Amino acid sequence: MKIEISQLEAPAIIGVRERERRIPQTLLVDIEFWVDPPSADEIDAVVDYSAVAELVRRHLREGRFQLIETAAMTTAHRIAEVFSLASVRVRVTKPAASSDARSISAEFSLSE
Repeated sequence: MKIEISQLEAPAIIGVRERERRIPQTLLVDIEFWVDPPSADEIDAVVDYSAVAELVRRHLREGRFQLIETAAMTTAHRIAEVFSLASVRVRVTKPAASSDARSISAEFSLSE
Protein backbone atom coordinates (compact mmCIF):
# COMPACT_ATOMS: atom_id res chain seq x y z
CA MET A 1 0.00 0.00 0.00
CA LYS A 2 1.38 3.41 -0.93
CA ILE A 3 1.04 6.42 1.38
CA GLU A 4 1.64 9.91 -0.02
CA ILE A 5 2.26 13.23 1.68
CA SER A 6 2.16 16.08 -0.83
CA GLN A 7 3.57 19.59 -0.67
CA LEU A 8 4.59 19.45 2.99
CA GLU A 9 5.99 22.86 3.91
CA ALA A 10 9.29 22.73 5.76
CA PRO A 11 11.54 25.67 6.68
CA ALA A 12 15.24 25.11 6.04
CA ILE A 13 18.57 26.80 5.71
CA ILE A 14 19.53 25.58 2.26
CA GLY A 15 21.74 26.87 -0.51
CA VAL A 16 25.30 27.88 -1.25
CA ARG A 17 24.95 31.66 -1.39
CA GLU A 18 25.58 33.71 1.76
CA ARG A 19 22.02 35.10 1.82
CA GLU A 20 20.59 31.58 1.60
CA ARG A 21 22.72 30.51 4.56
CA ARG A 22 21.21 33.21 6.81
CA ILE A 23 17.50 33.17 6.00
CA PRO A 24 15.33 30.03 6.23
CA GLN A 25 13.45 29.19 3.05
CA THR A 26 10.27 27.18 2.76
CA LEU A 27 10.79 23.90 0.95
CA LEU A 28 7.94 21.81 -0.43
CA VAL A 29 8.36 18.11 0.19
CA ASP A 30 6.55 15.21 -1.46
CA ILE A 31 6.90 11.86 0.28
CA GLU A 32 5.81 8.39 -0.77
CA PHE A 33 6.34 5.24 1.23
CA TRP A 34 5.05 1.71 0.96
CA VAL A 35 3.60 -0.24 3.86
CA ASP A 36 1.67 -3.43 4.44
CA PRO A 37 -2.11 -2.97 4.55
CA PRO A 38 -3.31 -2.28 8.11
CA SER A 39 -4.35 -5.27 10.18
CA ALA A 40 -6.99 -3.16 11.96
CA ASP A 41 -8.68 0.22 11.60
CA GLU A 42 -6.44 1.71 14.29
CA ILE A 43 -3.53 4.18 14.25
CA ASP A 44 -1.27 1.60 15.94
CA ALA A 45 -1.71 -0.67 12.90
CA VAL A 46 -0.07 1.80 10.48
CA VAL A 47 2.83 4.21 10.08
CA ASP A 48 1.49 7.48 11.47
CA TYR A 49 1.87 9.95 8.59
CA SER A 50 1.72 12.93 10.94
CA ALA A 51 4.80 11.53 12.71
CA VAL A 52 6.51 11.16 9.33
CA ALA A 53 5.67 14.78 8.49
CA GLU A 54 7.01 16.04 11.81
CA LEU A 55 10.23 14.04 11.40
CA VAL A 56 10.76 15.53 7.93
CA ARG A 57 10.14 19.10 9.12
CA ARG A 58 12.55 18.64 12.03
CA HIS A 59 15.22 16.98 9.84
CA LEU A 60 15.13 19.78 7.28
CA ARG A 61 14.91 22.57 9.86
CA GLU A 62 17.97 21.27 11.73
CA GLY A 63 19.97 20.07 8.70
CA ARG A 64 21.48 23.26 7.20
CA PHE A 65 22.00 21.82 3.72
CA GLN A 66 23.80 23.31 0.76
CA LEU A 67 22.15 21.07 -1.87
CA ILE A 68 18.54 20.02 -2.34
CA GLU A 69 19.93 16.72 -3.62
CA THR A 70 21.47 16.05 -0.20
CA ALA A 71 18.31 17.19 1.56
CA ALA A 72 16.20 14.72 -0.48
CA MET A 73 18.60 11.81 -0.01
CA THR A 74 19.15 12.23 3.73
CA THR A 75 15.44 12.76 4.33
CA ALA A 76 14.55 9.50 2.57
CA HIS A 77 17.18 7.61 4.55
CA ARG A 78 15.99 9.15 7.83
CA ILE A 79 12.35 8.20 7.18
CA ALA A 80 13.35 4.64 6.26
CA GLU A 81 15.52 4.32 9.36
CA VAL A 82 13.06 5.71 11.91
CA PHE A 83 9.96 3.95 10.57
CA SER A 84 11.65 0.73 9.35
CA LEU A 85 10.51 1.23 5.76
CA ALA A 86 12.08 -0.52 2.77
CA SER A 87 10.77 1.84 0.08
CA VAL A 88 10.67 5.62 0.36
CA ARG A 89 10.62 8.37 -2.27
CA VAL A 90 11.27 12.01 -1.39
CA ARG A 91 11.09 15.03 -3.68
CA VAL A 92 12.35 18.34 -2.30
CA THR A 93 11.27 21.45 -4.18
CA LYS A 94 12.88 24.82 -3.67
CA PRO A 95 10.50 27.52 -4.94
CA ALA A 96 12.10 30.57 -6.52
CA ALA A 97 15.53 28.90 -6.62
CA SER A 98 16.07 30.29 -10.09
CA SER A 99 14.99 33.48 -11.79
CA ASP A 100 14.33 31.41 -14.93
CA ALA A 101 12.14 28.71 -13.36
CA ARG A 102 9.23 28.54 -10.95
CA SER A 103 11.09 26.01 -8.82
CA ILE A 104 13.91 23.47 -8.74
CA SER A 105 13.41 19.93 -7.39
CA ALA A 106 15.50 16.93 -6.48
CA GLU A 107 14.03 13.46 -6.02
CA PHE A 108 15.55 10.45 -4.32
CA SER A 109 14.12 6.93 -4.15
CA LEU A 110 15.23 4.31 -1.68
CA SER A 111 14.31 0.66 -2.20
CA GLU A 112 15.68 -2.47 -0.63
